[in-house]
Amino acid sequence: MSTRKEIYAAAFARVSRLSWVRHSSKRIKTWDDVPPNQQPAIFIKQKGESARYKKGVPSIWTLRADLWIYAQIPDSATVPSDILNPYLDAIEAAYAPDNASANECTLGGIVSHCRISNIQIDDGALDKQAVLIISLEMLVA
Repeated sequence: MSTRKEIYAAAFARVSRLSWVRHSSKRIKTWDDVPPNQQPAIFIKQKGESARYKKGVPSIWTLRADLWIYAQIPDSATVPSDILNPYLDAIEAAYAPDNASANECTLGGIVSHCRISNIQIDDGALDKQAVLIISLEMLVA
């Protein structure tokens, strides 16, 4: 089994170097601490883990992390989804299957699968600061 550090690093590497990302870190900041000229910015935050037990078999772990994306909406005439949806599409593509036979994203073979499980959107309609929280689940068997 790969270490947790390796798994979370591999999950973050998939998105931290996307062409539109101006700032990335494995240490989350508040959006107030990320100036507009450093956005869009992306962070990863470990969220928790759970194990499934079966007698005589090693535990099957599910690791969870959230990707936090901060983006500025330039003005009230801009439709927030026009800015945010391409980011969501790029994140989804970053976790596309890399194991054709299993049709799963395995982060290069170190997990059974890595999937997006939930997306929360604050489109910045009130203050021009948009926030996306994308939840990932990584199964380690």
